[in-house]
Amino acid sequence: MKLYFGKQIFWKCNVEECNQHLGVRTGNWFEGSRISFVTAVRFIYCCCKELTSIKFCAEELGIADKTVIDWNNYMREICALEMDGKKRKQVGDEGLILEIDESLFVKRKNNTGRVLPQQWVFRRNLPRNERYFFGYCT
Repeated sequence: MKLYFGKQIFWKCNVEECNQHLGVRTGNWFEGSRISFVTAVRFIYCCCKELTSIKFCAEELGIADKTVIDWNNYMREICALEMDGKKRKQVGDEGLILEIDESLFVKRKNNTGRVLPQQWVFRRNLPRNERYFFGYCT
């Protein structure tokens, strides 16, 4: 199968006997959505960049408020399903005390000025054998 672009985006089988056409939404989670494929891909990109507020999507992508809410919920559901499918690692052990420290770093004075991105930093400490792990979340 080869992907073709034109007025419509579709898959086409190049075997002469087959010559089957499939829409790009057929058999995947785009099936049943009524927004254009390009708009859906743009929304997914904006979702990755955390730019999916109702106002932003209405102005930049031309999506209705209800559609933005539905797609935000849909993206959240897909991420949750992906996380559920991952293997979880046990942290610590029976009788072992696990200490977790966390800090939120934001550079604002007196809670005024423009809103800057927040940065969470956390540390895991296993005191018995002094193993540390540092990480951050955006």
